[in-house]
Amino acid sequence: AGAAAEKQYEIQSAIIIAKKFPRNEEACFQALMKAAMRPTFAEDAAYSFPRGGQEVTGPSVNLAREGARIWGNIRHGLAIVREDEETRQIKGWAWDMQTNTMVTAEDNFKKLIERMGKGWIKPDERDMRELMNRRGAICVRNAILQLLPPDIIEDAVRAAKETQRKSA
Repeated sequence: AGAAAEKQYEIQSAIIIAKKFPRNEEACFQALMKAAMRPTFAEDAAYSFPRGGQEVTGPSVNLAREGARIWGNIRHGLAIVREDEETRQIKGWAWDMQTNTMVTAEDNFKKLIERMGKGWIKPDERDMRELMNRRGAICVRNAILQLLPPDIIEDAVRAAKETQRKSA
């Protein structure tokens, strides 16, 4: 009961602070554009991988987390929803305390990893943690990106690509 009351107080306090100190959207946009001008950040602002003869691209978890940090009044995280011997279900979440909008993204996956020459095998503890972190990062990224204005994220990806082009 004490832990639940403490958590409730923490959430109520965050909402009150968010309402008392609302974000300045223009300043947030400028700060994200400035971040996209840093070459090391720009390198990690988007992901890209081949699939089915095409290139799949999009804003990375690094861009989403930086966007959430700059946008402010956002909390995000990851939780294990269900787990058995064979599978794990996780939920990434993001909560805009200012607008009281919460978004979740879930993933259910088998506890297997692919090894060259061995096929799909059960992971050891380290590999399982890496699998969880990788799958969880995607869920958290997707939740955060649903909260942030899409045009700001698109502009940040474009600015990061331009920074990479200039750095090359």
